[in-house]
Amino acid sequence: MASKSWLNFLTFLCGSAIGFLLCSQLFSILLGEKVDTQPNVLHNDPHARHSDDNGQNHLEGQMNFNADSSQHKDENTDIAENLYQKVRILCWVMTGPQNLEKKAKHVKATWAQRCNKVLFMSSEENKDFPA
Repeated sequence: MASKSWLNFLTFLCGSAIGFLLCSQLFSILLGEKVDTQPNVLHNDPHARHSDDNGQNHLEGQMNFNADSSQHKDENTDIAENLYQKVRILCWVMTGPQNLEKKAKHVKATWAQRCNKVLFMSSEENKDFPA
């Protein structure tokens, strides 16, 4: 008698799992939702990896890191400007001569702009880059 109750429970469990999967597929079809398994890649992001990227630095010219700034044109920036004056942020970026062109220039063009003072430290002096 105990084996029959286990068999009933196992049948119920398998049927519930299969029913759940079928219902989720049906709802996704009916609601028109597409399951996107690939991550969203911003084509303006110089650090993103693309499928055709073979590891070489294929970026040419100047990147426009603020291409989406028009989305924020009507934002109220009073609080951000007030915090910028009250809270001082020092960003100390450790880098090296081999990373100045690959990484450090991108740091300077993006998040380093949010710092009150930015110091790039390198093992060698560079006249073209403030390191």
